[in-house]
Amino acid sequence: PRAGFVHMGLPWVVLQVGWIVVMTNAYNIVDVADGLLAGLALPALALIGVVNLHYGLHDVALLSLAFSGAILGFLVFNASPGRVMLGDSGSLPIGGLISFLVLLEPTGSHAVGSLLWVVPLAGVVIVEVLWVSVRRIRRGIPPWRGSPHHLVYWIVDRGVPLRWAVVGLSLVQTLLLLPFA
Repeated sequence: PRAGFVHMGLPWVVLQVGWIVVMTNAYNIVDVADGLLAGLALPALALIGVVNLHYGLHDVALLSLAFSGAILGFLVFNASPGRVMLGDSGSLPIGGLISFLVLLEPTGSHAVGSLLWVVPLAGVVIVEVLWVSVRRIRRGIPPWRGSPHHLVYWIVDRGVPLRWAVVGLSLVQTLLLLPFA
């Protein structure tokens, strides 16, 4: 089988490009705590790899699983207290890769059904971006400007240590993906 984009005309292309741009930046917004982005990206990339392996798309599976391994190795040094940070040059490519790979599926088969697994694949990331945007707008801050109004810090303000808040959000992300594994 070959991987390809689903073609449904110009509106679908615009939607796909919009998805890639928005999710690339969403993963950048989430990168606010040691291990958080890696903990959210790891299960997403692993699932993309496993699903594509199942459907015989070995090149997409290999890329996804290789990045999963790289992120797992990175997580050792990025988990709290982080000794190595991703920054924009790490979070943007990871977000771009995930948003691009989720749109690929076996040509002509619609086997993966990208519209069905897109939301759980980045569930915590989507919730985080909506959370931050709403909290910023309510405070009169433009959504694109930085602020400490992230979900992980809201959890920390409720008495949960930062490390456990990160682990908890990563676990929620993993649990969202289990039905698709």
